[in-house]
Amino acid sequence: MMNAEQIRSFVMRYLEAEQCEIQEKHPAYVTVKLSPSADRDLNHRPYYWSFVERTGVTPETMTCTFVFDPETYRELNPPPQGGPVAPGPMAAPPGMAGAGAGPVAAPPCRRLRQRGRPVRLMPSDPGRRPRDPHPQADRSRQAAPRRRATAS
Repeated sequence: MMNAEQIRSFVMRYLEAEQCEIQEKHPAYVTVKLSPSADRDLNHRPYYWSFVERTGVTPETMTCTFVFDPETYRELNPPPQGGPVAPGPMAAPPGMAGAGAGPVAAPPCRRLRQRGRPVRLMPSDPGRRPRDPHPQADRSRQAAPRRRATAS
């Protein structure tokens, strides 16, 4: 298993190899404007990329914050006090806020897709296992399987 420094080194090498524009660099996190190839790799946006290819427009890639030390990141970027977090590029999606500390700013690239299912880059609470976004359907309400008619 990789430690935090190895993960940080791997992510930084990937971002540099993909020629992403580093906007803010800190030991606890890095904020980057993704290159088109990195955006295709990390974000599941097939309709957007097919639109870009068909029309030839200049692609607008996402800006992502990769957090390597969540505690330090929360100290450096405390959530706003006195009310709910306004929707925006740094607002946490529902169910992604930190446990017990109120809403936590979450980077827009917190979720990736793997085989059609969302994958979290890191759990919101390290002590808790992330819930399955696609729980199995209640089997008691499912109809009985159809049987094939046999020729007589």
